[in-house]
Amino acid sequence: MATKIAIMIGEEWVPIIPRIGDDLPKHVRGEAYWVVYGDPTRNCYAIKDPEGIEYPIEFINNRWYLMKWEDGMYYTKKKLMCEIGEYGTGWWKNMDKDHPDYVKPLLSPHSPRGKEPEEDLPEEHMETTGPSTQRVGPARQDLR
Repeated sequence: MATKIAIMIGEEWVPIIPRIGDDLPKHVRGEAYWVVYGDPTRNCYAIKDPEGIEYPIEFINNRWYLMKWEDGMYYTKKKLMCEIGEYGTGWWKNMDKDHPDYVKPLLSPHSPRGKEPEEDLPEEHMETTGPSTQRVGPARQDLR
């Protein structure tokens, strides 16, 4: 189960403690990948921009945020929130229980009593929300 991180993020830098492991489903990670450093407090997801530069990133409040590492801690702010699909990041499928708009399916009159409808449909039968094109993210000077 994915760790949920909920933090108030505004215009100023906010300290972030990233999740402790690679616990997001592949479709939410998208192109983001888990990086392990010698200092475990620095482990995090990362992405590469079109020029191949690696940036730390974290899934907070159901959105991806770029982060900066400074003084032994990660920081982010509102303007570093990525658009859905930006840098190849993923997002929830409509049927994911963690999707912010998830609605539990109602039992059909044809379903056996006490048994919920099958929710683990093959990936090709699931829809994702958000744009499917990659976008170039915020300028790197935003991380300074």
